[in-house]
Amino acid sequence: MRIAIVGVLLSAAACTASTGTGSPAPTGSGTGQPSSTGATGVPTTSGPAQPTAPPLTAVPVRAVPACARVTCSAAAVLANVRPGIHLVLVRGPDIDGVQQTAYLLTLDATGTALESRKLAYGDVFFDAELPKPTCDQLVHCFVPAGTGAHGGVMDVLGVGPAGQLTDISQAGEVSTDTPNLRARDLDGDGTAEVLGVQNNYQPNYAEGTEYWVVWAWRGGRYVLTGCRKVRRGEEAPSGPVSPSSCPS
Repeated sequence: MRIAIVGVLLSAAACTASTGTGSPAPTGSGTGQPSSTGATGVPTTSGPAQPTAPPLTAVPVRAVPACARVTCSAAAVLANVRPGIHLVLVRGPDIDGVQQTAYLLTLDATGTALESRKLAYGDVFFDAELPKPTCDQLVHCFVPAGTGAHGGVMDVLGVGPAGQLTDISQAGEVSTDTPNLRARDLDGDGTAEVLGVQNNYQPNYAEGTEYWVVWAWRGGRYVLTGCRKVRRGEEAPSGPVSPSSCPS
């Protein structure tokens, strides 16, 4: 079975909702003012003072080329993903009223635009159930998206020292067939793993067994490290994962 990595779309009309209990806890819609927190959402209370990120209404969204003549809006700001470099999730116009478009935009310490890039994978980026964008110590920044009837995919972009954006999403292969996908540092080393939930469809999606699926950054790419059956009430795997435990 093909397992891929990046996003979240809750579309009960297209399929019966899964009865599993291993869904990662939602972290909000990512539309609040995050300038008082760092890229991981932790209050920045130590070290030298960092530049304050601009409010959402002051982000120069028209610096995104596709937004020069259409209405776009800033949906979330991650302050100081690198010192003096802010990252903005920008919402573009919907396509046919169904598919959403999203961009990442980097700003310098003064709020001046540096670089932008369209997110290539996913159909829905702005939903209350989607986790907020986050970044880890490698300055890999993760934007979960929904895809299809009830699938998810993870857009991953690296942010360079001058605000350069590099897509490391591996052609959208970091994905699952459930809408439960997020970045989380499972081992506490500062580098995020990608954590998802996969359904084995036995005998069908609604009644199938759910498995944790974990990808880790190894050798310059995200590698599937293994799976583990979801236990009731878990928010993350409670024990080691193994490739032999992945549904097939």
